[in-house]
Amino acid sequence: MKKSNLFKVLIFIPLLTYAQEDSSMSSLLDKYHQIISYWVIDGSDSIDRYLSGTKDKKRLSKTKINLSYEIGTYNTGGLVNNFDFGISLSLPRFKNKAKITLEKVNRDKSLFGNNREAVLSKKDDDTSLDSYNLALKYSQWGGKKSKIGLTGGIRFNKLIVEPYLGVIAGYSIKSNNKENINLKNILRFYLAGEIKDSLSAQYLYNYSSDLLLGWRGNIDYSNKSDEQTFISEFICHKYVNEYKFFRFGFISTASLTNFKHFRKGDFEIYSKIHNKMMDKKWLYYEVTPSLDWKRKDNYKTSVGIKFKIGASFGG
Repeated sequence: MKKSNLFKVLIFIPLLTYAQEDSSMSSLLDKYHQIISYWVIDGSDSIDRYLSGTKDKKRLSKTKINLSYEIGTYNTGGLVNNFDFGISLSLPRFKNKAKITLEKVNRDKSLFGNNREAVLSKKDDDTSLDSYNLALKYSQWGGKKSKIGLTGGIRFNKLIVEPYLGVIAGYSIKSNNKENINLKNILRFYLAGEIKDSLSAQYLYNYSSDLLLGWRGNIDYSNKSDEQTFISEFICHKYVNEYKFFRFGFISTASLTNFKHFRKGDFEIYSKIHNKMMDKKWLYYEVTPSLDWKRKDNYKTSVGIKFKIGASFGG
């Protein structure tokens, strides 16, 4: 690993330590967090009242905005960084069946919620990192085990704007205190003629009250491509408390050509520590060392480490 890149990453450690010890900085952060959260909730409530036609002033929104910045280094790829944000606006006055979201396209592959993408570390130029979905989701029809919802919105891919309509379907095969098995399918029809389908399966096993084991598989299809991508992830997730956890995971990718001619892809092993910062519920950091082997690099071992700081605003 290059010393210059490692220095740029490690410089974040003393900065984090200083921030946690500085009470004046802590108070200033609380002040700005309160102001921004009030603006987020007030604005989302106005949208909720407008769409539902209800004029009451009661604050009902569960809106959240999530921001994060990640920086990392790899001995085969140099320094990488990534800024991410997502918005989830619930519309409770709209019969609690509608939601507006803005999120990166690759979050469809998220295993356990925000900031936990089940994709290999990005070290190359990838336009999908600049692709966002702005969607209005309305759901759901069905019973306890199956649900169907409609979605419509816009995909922003750099300077390209692509409207779409879609159907989201989910089915719970098994759900109890020990095991959860779920299927989910997202089908989208884009105005430009593209049809995309994403099918995922997920298995979660509560080994104990603080230890979770899991697997998720995801396959993507597009009528504009002959290649279908399959992503699989196994995880061991250890809870320390409400805000702190450790995770160990293994990710692999593979591809099919017209649903045949299987070809193995990339592999990654990682560990992660997640914890709150400065004793604040809305602020967190993550440290993720990893080993990966990529097909395009002839499976040469790549060693990396990433640091992430994130925050959430809203109610």
